[in-house]
This record gives sequence, structure tokens and C-alpha cells, in this order.
Amino acid sequence: MMQALSIGVFLLISFNGTLQAGEPRQSQWAMELLQADREFASLSESTDPKTAFSAYLAPNALMLPRSGEPLNGFDASIASFGEEPGFSLHWQPQLAEVAISGEMGWTWGTYQVLVDGTQMSNGKYVNIWTRQADGRWKVRMDMGNQEPTQEVSSD
Repeated sequence: MMQALSIGVFLLISFNGTLQAGEPRQSQWAMELLQADREFASLSESTDPKTAFSAYLAPNALMLPRSGEPLNGFDASIASFGEEPGFSLHWQPQLAEVAISGEMGWTWGTYQVLVDGTQMSNGKYVNIWTRQADGRWKVRMDMGNQEPTQEVSSD
């Protein structure tokens, strides 16, 4: 009985120490992931969304657009952007968290859709990221929700 209690206490202390030891690493990974999302957003603003998503989507990407069917795979996701002139997508990453394994994480933020510089819509997004074999983060799943449009009263 005493031996089982000793082993239990040892495992509890060891497990607790592992969690505490992992927190700084998770924090560092979360900062890296947030920076990756900021760089992704910056590329979209300086070029166009299609170029940015081409650089940051994982090969097995899944996009969940606000309307229509899910877009499964890199090619289908990239093709959804088309070649609409004047279309731009800006976003501001707010937070990132990373699993204790360091292999997967998520970010969220706000976004704005602009056409010829005029804001057409805005909302919030969540991206689920996976760390690739080369250590870079890529977006595995992209999803957002649009804020309701505000109707102007004609009074």
C-alpha cells in the first residue's frame, strides 16, 4: 500500500513538473504562431489574398466559406479566390495557442473585406495551423463569420 502511494505521489509530482516545464515552450510556440499569422496578414495586404493563401495554406487545407460548400484541399481553396480586381482581405491576429506537443495550434482575429479600398464586410476568423516537417506553420483550416450588415434607416 505504501509503495503504491509513493509511486502515485512520484507520478503526480513528475506530471505536474512536466506541465510546468512545457508552459514556457508552449508560450514561445504561441508567439511564433502569432507572428506567422501576422506575416500571413502582411503578405495579403502587400500583395493579394490569393498570393498569401498560396504561401500559407497546408497541402491538406480545408476552407469553410460563409456560403457554399467546404473547400477541401489546397487547389480548391486557392481557386476560390479567382482574379477579382480590387479585392483585398485584411486581418488582425489577436491570439494564438499551441498544443503541448507543439504540432498544432490556432489563431483568431478580426478581418475586413475591401473592394477598391471600400470596406464591404468584416468579421472574425479562426485558423487552425499545423507545424510542417520543415518547422514552418501552415493553415490546415480557415473559417470566419461575417458581422451582420448594418441597415441605414431612411427616417
